[in-house]
Amino acid sequence: MSDRTYVVGTVPYLNACPLVDWFHFNGQDRGVSVVDAVPSDLANLISQGDVAVGLVSTLQAILQPGMHTIDEIGVAATGSVESVRLFSKCPITSVESVALDNSSNTSNVLLQILMLKRYGMTCSYAHHQPDLASMTKTSDAAVLIGDNGYAQIDAYPYVYDLGQEWFDWTGQPFVYAVWTSRNVIDPKLRDLLYQACDWGMSNFSYLAAARSAKHGTTEVRALHYFNEVMEYRLQQHHQDGLALYASYARELRDSLVMHQC
Repeated sequence: MSDRTYVVGTVPYLNACPLVDWFHFNGQDRGVSVVDAVPSDLANLISQGDVAVGLVSTLQAILQPGMHTIDEIGVAATGSVESVRLFSKCPITSVESVALDNSSNTSNVLLQILMLKRYGMTCSYAHHQPDLASMTKTSDAAVLIGDNGYAQIDAYPYVYDLGQEWFDWTGQPFVYAVWTSRNVIDPKLRDLLYQACDWGMSNFSYLAAARSAKHGTTEVRALHYFNEVMEYRLQQHHQDGLALYASYARELRDSLVMHQC
């Protein structure tokens, strides 16, 4: 049993399971406890020092000075991510109003960058709880992330995968979340996070069987998600994509609509 306890924050989504589930088996013996929070709330826990490290949306590390990250581990995808999507009643080039999922600033800012820079469009934005029916009552389109964004929804004629939109425009992968802390990450904790990632990436089949029902999908679809969509070990091309996103986020910061935690 460890003589020190680390509190690790994570998001309650299927895509995080390979990075944190190891702690559910080994955390107590390694001095690690895990708390779940949506990305926008998790960012607040990090800022307040309530968690030692959190799997937080990348915008937190980009826009808040002094944050420390683990650059080699994260939640990323090259092209389609399948769980960050815009559901629209009209083509994207006709969208004038968008309801934003208040769970995550990173994905909402990604959409705003795409609309401004790729499509040259200025829209009105408003934050909402992630309920698609209510979001689109007064808006042309809505952003959903995580398990809500991954759900099989067929009621909207136009659905845009924001990861694919980014890739088609830039040719770069997109990094959605990284391990982030307001303090230098303890080397022991850093090593545990690497071990957790290695275990998760070696046990996709087990995780798909064990976690699919809880996250509202099938074992087959969850295994596809882990094996063919998600990327957890970050390389230089991921860093290049993240740097490009960061440059746009900083450039447009004053005009972006972001949820205040």
